[in-house]
Amino acid sequence: MVKAITVHQNGGPEVLKWEDVEVPNPKYGEIRLKQNAIGLNFLDVYMRQGLYTLSPPLPFIPGMEGAGVVTAVGPGVTSCKVGDVVAYASPQVGSYAQERILPAALAVPVPSSIDPVQAAAVIFKGLTAHLLINKGFKVERGHTILVHAAAGGVGSLLCQWANAIGATVIGTVSTNEKAAQAKEDGCHHVILYKNEDFVERVMEITGGNGVEVVYDSVGKDTFRGSLACLKKRGYMVVFGYASGEPDAVRLPEIAAKSLYLTFSSVTEYTIDNREELLLASEDLFSNVANGVLKVIMSKKELVKWTDWMDECFIQSLLTQQDKGNRINGTFTSQAYANMVEELNAKTGLNLTKSHLKNRMKTLKNSFSQWYDMFRGTSLSGFGWNSETHLIEADDEVWANLINVLFK
Repeated sequence: MVKAITVHQNGGPEVLKWEDVEVPNPKYGEIRLKQNAIGLNFLDVYMRQGLYTLSPPLPFIPGMEGAGVVTAVGPGVTSCKVGDVVAYASPQVGSYAQERILPAALAVPVPSSIDPVQAAAVIFKGLTAHLLINKGFKVERGHTILVHAAAGGVGSLLCQWANAIGATVIGTVSTNEKAAQAKEDGCHHVILYKNEDFVERVMEITGGNGVEVVYDSVGKDTFRGSLACLKKRGYMVVFGYASGEPDAVRLPEIAAKSLYLTFSSVTEYTIDNREELLLASEDLFSNVANGVLKVIMSKKELVKWTDWMDECFIQSLLTQQDKGNRINGTFTSQAYANMVEELNAKTGLNLTKSHLKNRMKTLKNSFSQWYDMFRGTSLSGFGWNSETHLIEADDEVWANLINVLFK
């Protein structure tokens, strides 16, 4: 038995259940995979909510991408062997599990230059970006392109890749923070679509000519405006509809400028097309290894906090409070800077302010965990009242700690 996240009914995040599941032996053409990491996609949400046309029947294990080590191969498998590290972007759900069965034809080798966690984070979105700039529309040097949701998973890779090719990249985003990310990813022009009309800005940027291609995963909210941004014989490449399915298109709408309308799906690579899948994945991983593509991952998920690290962190919190670096219940920026410097020196890691703030939230919700963690250490001196579910602290250190985190 292994652990997996299952969905027994459609709905919000509350329908996700952490359960024991059986993983069978691989059949003909299949492999069994022990996963190092999995990737999350907006398509997973569609399926969980039951909104996707190809949503699997209930119950199911969500998730369509991951990376790990092959632990068993079924009859007829020659593309990989036990011990190989592979990644996949699969139309067959099931990645939200510690181990899974997968058709061997969907697994691609992960080169030694790529961390399996990176591979899991980039394989689905990266293959989608590869498809969009090579198949949906062939982006070339000198083209001007518009990317909606430019700071999103696919949008970020699209901007980086198109910039490296030599295209002029225009991106739309919703916040200043995302605008900064899009610029870092290679957007030459960033449009905050909540503050300005993106059609007017695109036409202004292009001198009224429009763009060769629009990559649109937003759908209903941007679709008509996207068509208006295209130059004659421009390409409207849709690969999602996060805001809802657009209204039906009338032929005169695309006939006026002889526009092309297409929907690009990564399943073009992953269903009965292994040769192109291998070529695309090799190109993707090569560009990641060479630094052309930067894989954005949440650093807080890559830090495994140990009991010793937590003890160091709590001691650091108390020290900063004693120094007066906590005002009106909030630690100052200087306090965080001091703690980051101190903890990085002790642990040899590259922790950030974000890591510390997220860890403090976790610790606030883990009182009983603290009790088990610190009893018998230099920080012991409190009791847990099982009736009131409160800490009974006689020790000054723990009284201070309670004050730091809970008042």
